Amino acid sequence: FSLDVLATTLGIPTAQALTNLGANVDRNFEKQWITNYHKEAHLMEYFPGIKKMLNDLNHCGIKLGIVTSRRQTELDRFFSAFKFEKTFEQIITVDDTTKHKPEPEPLLEYLAKTKTDKQAAIYIGDMQTDITCANQAEIASGIVTWGGSNGNITNATYTFSTPAEITALFG
Repeated sequence: FSLDVLATTLGIPTAQALTNLGANVDRNFEKQWITNYHKEAHLMEYFPGIKKMLNDLNHCGIKLGIVTSRRQTELDRFFSAFKFEKTFEQIITVDDTTKHKPEPEPLLEYLAKTKTDKQAAIYIGDMQTDITCANQAEIASGIVTWGGSNGNITNATYTFSTPAEITALFG
C-alpha cells in the first residue's frame, strides 16, 4: 500500500482500517497485532512539553478527556504507565460507541457524559479523522503538527506547533 492509502487508516479502529484496505486477514490477526504492539509499548513516552501542558491545564481548572479509536483493553495493556485516569476526567474508547471517528458519535458521547457544552469544548488531535469528528460534532478543532506530521490539514479551527501553544490558548 502507498503511504497515502495507509494514512487513511490511521486514527480509526483496526477492524475498520483492514476493511478499508480490503485486507483479508485471518482471525488471529488482531491477537498477533496486540502481541507485537506489546513488545514495543514500553518504549512509548510523552512528546516533549506534553506533561507540562497537561499539568498546567489541570491546574487552571480545564477539564481534560480522551476520545480514542483504541479499545479499553489496549489502553489498559499498553498505556497504563501513563496513568491517564489521573489526568483525564473521562476516556471514551471504541468500545463505548457503535460509530467511530471520523463520525461524531464518540465525541458527542464524551460531551454527554461530562455534561460539557459544545461551545466550551475543543477537540485536539493529530489526524484528519480527529478534525473531521470535531467538525461534524460542531465543536472547535485543533490539529497538532509536532513530530513533523499533519501540517497539511487546513480545516481545523486551530493549528498548534507546540504544546505550549495549547496552554497559551487558555492562559
